[in-house]
Amino acid sequence: MLPSIPWPALGTVVLKVSFVYWFMMLGLKCLGRRAFGQMGPQEFILIAILAKIMGDQIITHEMGILGNITGGLTLFFYVALIERVPFLRRFLQGKPIPLLQSGLPIAENLKRSHLSEDDLKRVAREYGFESYNVFQVIILEQDGRLTGVLKHSPIPPLLPIAQPHAPARIGRQPPVL
Repeated sequence: MLPSIPWPALGTVVLKVSFVYWFMMLGLKCLGRRAFGQMGPQEFILIAILAKIMGDQIITHEMGILGNITGGLTLFFYVALIERVPFLRRFLQGKPIPLLQSGLPIAENLKRSHLSEDDLKRVAREYGFESYNVFQVIILEQDGRLTGVLKHSPIPPLLPIAQPHAPARIGRQPPVL
């Protein structure tokens, strides 16, 4: 005889997982997108402790593996929902935010993103420059990364320019046998 499925208890698991998932998503959104892009020790500790605190309350030991599977399926459902519903994805991920335009910081966007000119200087150093003034634009991407486009690229073209008398060689040469 098959054991009966505890539907009310599974429904409670779905409700608890749903509440905690949306609580965490909105809480992380309030922290700002930099929390997603570069997780520091404080964000890692926050997430780990919240997971422990919330996890103990969601699925009781009496539920066993069925409760764990129900909780996992609920999480997978919400991840798929966010990926497939453009409104939710735009709300949670946002749009890229320009932080620097024509070499000049956009103070309002920096303040709103909880960033400073020091962050722009760090981006310049990561790219190998002393100052962020070499950039045409620096963008705060949806995943929290800072990316930039140089005003005048000092990088030579990847492909050699073909001379009229010599064909350009592109790609790998066939092996010599």
